[in-house]
Amino acid sequence: MEDITSELLAALLSASLDRKQRALQVLKGETPPAPATTGPMLLTLGKAAKLLGVSRSTIYRLITRGTLPSVEIAQGRARVRRADIEALARDGAVMPEGGAL
Repeated sequence: MEDITSELLAALLSASLDRKQRALQVLKGETPPAPATTGPMLLTLGKAAKLLGVSRSTIYRLITRGTLPSVEIAQGRARVRRADIEALARDGAVMPEGGAL
């Protein structure tokens, strides 16, 4: 047991601040942040709706309310950032269709 403790202590002392924070999260039983996903950075409103499990009209409402920022790529053509969609899903801010919003 002492060998493991010594090895952990040595690794901790030489680790970067970021790695120390992630190690602390794991030791506390917290889930470390998920790695960045791959794919397009901007999504169509339909694709965003599909990822969240909601309708396109719900996506439009979120944009209108200011809950979800959008990017206008051309006149009348909007996209949303993948990171914003993932944050909504992670935070549980949007309920799938059939639930309250």
